[in-house]
Amino acid sequence: HHRAMAARPSEQAPFSLQNFLQNLQDTIESLAGSKGETRFYPYLPKNPKDPCTMAYKAYVAAGGHSAYASTPYSRVRSLYIICGSRLNAPSQQAAEELALKSCQATRNSYKVTTGGGCEIAASK
Repeated sequence: HHRAMAARPSEQAPFSLQNFLQNLQDTIESLAGSKGETRFYPYLPKNPKDPCTMAYKAYVAAGGHSAYASTPYSRVRSLYIICGSRLNAPSQQAAEELALKSCQATRNSYKVTTGGGCEIAASK
């Protein structure tokens, strides 16, 4: 009788873990291919090999919480676009923070001012 009592919790653990993993899988599948919450449509250079175009495409394809940050495009002031992204972070908020840091670090390394600071263009 004692043995049956001890076995119960471990019998339930794989079941709830399976549910958790299934829910995680559903979430991942629902985010892959999604543009997420778009705050402004990022300007993407036409060249498919451009780092920002590649970063944005990777962001859309990512299955986990991800974010894409970019300097806003202004024809008058922007010679180029600086961007940053973070894919498959633990949460949407974490992805946004890390994408902004990535963009700001890139912007600082150029030591020039473009048409504006880094902003989150899209996140999910």
